[in-house]
Amino acid sequence: MSRIALPLAVADIAALARFLRSRLAQAESTPSHLEMLHWLAKAAGYKNFQHFRAEARLTGSVAPDDTAQPASVIPGVTARPQAVAPDDTVRPQAVATNGVARPAPVTPGDAARPETVALARPTREEAPPVPEVVDQARIKRLLRLFDAEGRLARWPSKRGLQLTCLWTLWAGIPAREVFNEPGITRLLAAAHGFGDPVLLRRELCDLGLLWRTTDCRAYKRLERRPPPDALELIRRVRAVATARPDTAPRPAPGKEGRHVR
Repeated sequence: MSRIALPLAVADIAALARFLRSRLAQAESTPSHLEMLHWLAKAAGYKNFQHFRAEARLTGSVAPDDTAQPASVIPGVTARPQAVAPDDTVRPQAVATNGVARPAPVTPGDAARPETVALARPTREEAPPVPEVVDQARIKRLLRLFDAEGRLARWPSKRGLQLTCLWTLWAGIPAREVFNEPGITRLLAAAHGFGDPVLLRRELCDLGLLWRTTDCRAYKRLERRPPPDALELIRRVRAVATARPDTAPRPAPGKEGRHVR
């Protein structure tokens, strides 16, 4: 069965970003796929996702996923032909020859049809994505949670701040190394100053940043791409820690803390 595509349009992308950011900051854990659908629907003015889906079906704006996408115009990829109505009111955007898409020809009778002329125009290249702006005021608030040695001195009360701080602990775990439970606990204990490495270990596992076996005997860092604010915080915390010449690096757990296969 084809998946049903549900297009969503919002009036203000800035309002959508503020709404999602506030919900993520209030969330106690990583939201599920269904929760994200509810949030997006509410940001667009609907009661919930079911309300949005019902309205989309009533207005007829749903379409099977196989037909919702336009024909491909990427060089080297064969374009998917579109269905043509008997009265020729729907025209394909491009005709592929030897794998290269060409603009569809415009007949003299089509000059009065603005939609046909628009389809015949060459497709412009999409603009590169705009990099996300980092909230420097938020980064300054987060830096106050760390001491001069780059350790997490206090556990924040807001969930959004907790999630960003966990990325700095994730960055301090050596990649591609497997640790036993005492080893990863000692590593996290050296990275913070409020005496609860078990909390940090559990949070990293729940967030999907730390892998562990079902018997909790082996732990390994999972490679993820940190969000922009987490990358900036990691960079700033490391800069603060390395700027102190009298601060000796804390030793990592010895080989006795690593899992031997």
